[in-house]
Amino acid sequence: MVILKQLKKQIHQFVTPEIEPLVEEDITFYQHHDRGDVDDLPPKNTQAKQSTPDGYDELYTFETIDVKTIRPLGAVDEDVADENLAHVTPYRLSKNAQLQLELGGEFRSYIDSFVLNEPIHVLDISPQAVKGLLGLDVCFIRDLITTEWYEAAIKKGVGQGHIDEIHQAISSYLSDKVISHCEMVDFESWIRSLIPEDQKSKVYLLLKEYSLGKLIPLTPAMNVEIKRMSKEDKLRCTGEAKDILRSTDRTELSRQNIMTISDVFVTPWLRERCGIARQYEIFDRLEQISENPHSFRKALSLLCDLYSGSEFLFEDVYPSLNRTVIFVDMHTFDMFIEVEKVAYTYFTSQNSLFGLTELVTLIGRELAVGWRSFDSCFIEKVLRNSDKFLVYKDTQHNQVVTLS
Repeated sequence: MVILKQLKKQIHQFVTPEIEPLVEEDITFYQHHDRGDVDDLPPKNTQAKQSTPDGYDELYTFETIDVKTIRPLGAVDEDVADENLAHVTPYRLSKNAQLQLELGGEFRSYIDSFVLNEPIHVLDISPQAVKGLLGLDVCFIRDLITTEWYEAAIKKGVGQGHIDEIHQAISSYLSDKVISHCEMVDFESWIRSLIPEDQKSKVYLLLKEYSLGKLIPLTPAMNVEIKRMSKEDKLRCTGEAKDILRSTDRTELSRQNIMTISDVFVTPWLRERCGIARQYEIFDRLEQISENPHSFRKALSLLCDLYSGSEFLFEDVYPSLNRTVIFVDMHTFDMFIEVEKVAYTYFTSQNSLFGLTELVTLIGRELAVGWRSFDSCFIEKVLRNSDKFLVYKDTQHNQVVTLS
């Protein structure tokens, strides 16, 4: 027993805390504690000022917000909002400022109107006003728009009445026309830009053969002159008119127009069709972008006879196969011939028949062996446009390919 008491005494020395325990009354319990009465907690709006250093009282003071003063975000007075918007001037970047990056014809979808190349004689102005403009080297509609001609006209002694007449005439003539960033082609303006003022009667006879006589308004004197002509004189004048329109400057102007149309409207369209199209498809494309679809075929026929020598206006621009299948470039033409040769080797007899999808897959695999990659749509385009093959639907409505 004595030994046990001594052990107990020694153990008591080790487990007895030197710090006095806290009195339970000094412990403050908050809401997250399970213990304590909620009513005994301090109010939320009160703060123990004695526990905060000087200067922090205002920083940590809770603000009292009246809920009645809070408005929903969507509840805005429409009259007030409209009044505020009325004083706001929207900023719009000008169209010309956005289109300064010129990457070439294939990268834009617009052109300048051909009406800018028309001579000033198409305007309804007096001969004195025309003479004054020619004295200032103002010969085309473009010159009236892009140059400060009226300042030079005043210095040259052109009267203010003539200047006002020219301003009124050009405004009236261009009132319903788009002169820049045009997404359509005005073939009638193209033809009017080729007509010389002093040879109107002869050119009128030529245009009349293509039902385009309306492009030249004749004076009473011109009407009398044409009526007095014999049949032989009219034929002679028609031949002379062709020579006039085929002059060097007019041929160069037409060549530039052809290149502009092909670069902007035809070449990008061809590339979207794997670089291959039929001639009639290109005609349909040109008719879609023509500002005068009712006279498009007539104008195109005249331009082809004058500057192409065939029925296709772009014969010198795009390579073709038998003048029926048109290619965007020579590289596409070479690929067409290569695929056509490979496809022809699969037909061992005139009665050979392949499914269209099956043959396209076989041709693609054979070309891939030689590290030649062709898109399946291009191979299908070759089979459909080649004169060696015939693609049609059989009795089960499956597309098949055979020799033509």
